[in-house]
Amino acid sequence: MADASDNASDDDGLLKNELYPDFNVRCALFEGVTNATELVAQCVQGDMTGDLALIDADRVVSVRVLRQAATNCARRAENKAAGRDYAV
Repeated sequence: MADASDNASDDDGLLKNELYPDFNVRCALFEGVTNATELVAQCVQGDMTGDLALIDADRVVSVRVLRQAATNCARRAENKAAGRDYAV
């Protein structure tokens, strides 16, 4: 959900996290989602704009894992943009 056009000063109710140099992630949390299957299908098909991930909160054991996954994605995007191979 990070985007260069995002204004971090906006009070939009999202959780903001700085993870990787010059990379910020904003998290929106929802309860009682009844159309999760349709949302996942739209995400997989590329029908949703932006860089995002849909995560089932029941499966999250630690916020640290989410922060690490977002940092890994940022590194992959940075390497891809620079034409470098991604190393695990």
